[in-house]
Amino acid sequence: MQSGKLNTKITIKRLVKTEDEFGGFNSTLSDVATVWCDLKEVSGEIKDSFGKRLHSIQIEIITRKRTADLIEIGDIFTVENKSQKYRINEKYEYNLDYGTKLIATKSE
Repeated sequence: MQSGKLNTKITIKRLVKTEDEFGGFNSTLSDVATVWCDLKEVSGEIKDSFGKRLHSIQIEIITRKRTADLIEIGDIFTVENKSQKYRINEKYEYNLDYGTKLIATKSE
């Protein structure tokens, strides 16, 4: 893995339950880590769902194995200086010793 290709900074977020004053719980997004990665848009397709058109974007992320160990399937990430959120769906080893590949889709 070439470290020069890790040129995109993303912030990993995870849903965390916090207790409120009334004995219930609220779910909030909490920052887990900020990591450098190689981010590529793999596919984007438009689907019809109940008469509404949805644009589904699939993203491929390659990052260092040690930093990817902090990330869980279902976590959400945002790209630095952008507000779009993506949900991580798949995680597998890209390079046996150094890299991990994550597949994510745009979440709305």
